[in-house]
Formats: sequence, structure tokens, C-alpha cells
Amino acid sequence: GSWVNADPQQGIMTLDDRTHAYVSQFGTTGTGNTNFDTPGQVAIDSSGNIYIADTGNNRLKKHDSGGTYVTSVTSLTGIRGVCVDSSNDVYTASLSGTTLTLKKYNSSLSLQRSTAVVCDLTSGCHLFTDDPHVYVIGADFSVFLMYRRLCSTGASAGSSFGYTVGSANYQLDTPQGVAFDGTYVYVVDQGSDRI
Repeated sequence: GSWVNADPQQGIMTLDDRTHAYVSQFGTTGTGNTNFDTPGQVAIDSSGNIYIADTGNNRLKKHDSGGTYVTSVTSLTGIRGVCVDSSNDVYTASLSGTTLTLKKYNSSLSLQRSTAVVCDLTSGCHLFTDDPHVYVIGADFSVFLMYRRLCSTGASAGSSFGYTVGSANYQLDTPQGVAFDGTYVYVVDQGSDRI
């Protein structure tokens, strides 16, 4: 499998192999099927399909493992996050004002469930899943919160834990991405230049 790296300023996705050797790139800035505008979180399913939260274009895009456009879901105002579970179900997080909307799609991007909650998040909304829960990480002014909001059944689990702003080991400063490997949660802490 390949790693996929998003360049929000250029609207380019770069594929490299697991040894960090360049494979290819796809996309440019714009609004067409092969374009991106401020791409956000990226997720890959078990078949290698690539799902991109195309934030500036308010859509979720699906590309095959080589980067060829497959399909998209539009009208996702404020889309920030995307993740894929072990059944290849796709989850998105969108933030509009104080409303966080979590949606679940099958691998063909047919909507299965939608849940909207009022929250205190002001930015972020990156997702990861541990099957059966989907977690959202985002910022609430001076505290970064991790919410467990949506179970695979659609129920809202509702627990949260917070991290204050800073560079100490127990703090976060502008988290921009999150991943889960089955054991550990990894957070890209952009403000502190660390994972």
C-alpha cells in the first residue's frame, strides 16, 4: 500500500510507498473532479481506495489506489474529517457554527446515517475509529477535546476528554490530524511540530 500526503496550498495528493519513495501525485487546485481546494483529512480503505475531505469544495471525494477519480459526495458544508472502519464504512465530520454533523456512508458513498449535535468545537474535527466507535478531535477555544460521538449503531456515546493548549507532554497546540493503529492514537500536533 501507499501513503497519501495532502498539500492544502497546492491541492495535490502525493503517493509514496511505505519506504517514503515517491510513487506519483494527482490533483491540482480547483473545483473539478480531479481538483482539490484545501484538502483536509485523508483515509484509505482495505482495497486502497482514497477518501479525501475536500474542505474548500465542501465535498468528500473517492479516488482509487492510483489516484483516479471515482465519485464524490457534495454539499458537505464545513467538512473537515474522514475515516474508514474495518468494514469499509466511511465516516465524515462537518462543522458549521456550533453544529457538528457526523455521517456514515457505505464504500459506494451511499448515506447510511447522519447525526448532528451541538458542540463547543471551533476548529479541527479530524476523525478516527476503533470499531465500533468513531472519535472526533477538535478545538474548543483553549482546550482540545476528543469526543466519542457515534457508535456503529448510530448511538451517541458522548464522552469527551480535553487537553489544554501548550507544548508539554500532556498538552496540544493546533492538532491537525489523527490516526489510530489499533493500539495507539497518533495526533499531528502542528503547533508543537510533533506527533
